[in-house]
Amino acid sequence: IEIHLKVDDHLPKVFVMDVTKVSQVLNNLVQNAIKFTDYGFVHLRVGKSAAGNKIQFSITDSGIGIPLEQQNQIFDRFRQLDNFITRQQEGSGLGLALSKDLVEFMGGEIWFESKPELGSTFHFTLPLKHE
Repeated sequence: IEIHLKVDDHLPKVFVMDVTKVSQVLNNLVQNAIKFTDYGFVHLRVGKSAAGNKIQFSITDSGIGIPLEQQNQIFDRFRQLDNFITRQQEGSGLGLALSKDLVEFMGGEIWFESKPELGSTFHFTLPLKHE
């Protein structure tokens, strides 16, 4: 798996955020991307949101994607992909629910786009606070 990081040059050099919580969310999302990608890539991008008043993190993978029938439950606690995948990829089913809670606690939003067999992109935004 190729792992890439791209940080937008137009981000402020210094901004304020809860590093522990942001690290936990990024760790959960990147670990999931790696866990469900056997080959291909995982890309992490950091930049300003379209409106420009938030910082946006995006994690894209070329993994298995999320089946359409399970996409509306992906942020539920203890929810995992079907049993076949769960047996291959261990986890508690709490990472995405916890990530959603942390992002919303920090005043942000989290969402995803996914196509089965083509991969997923998880995005989250946080208020951009300058020092």
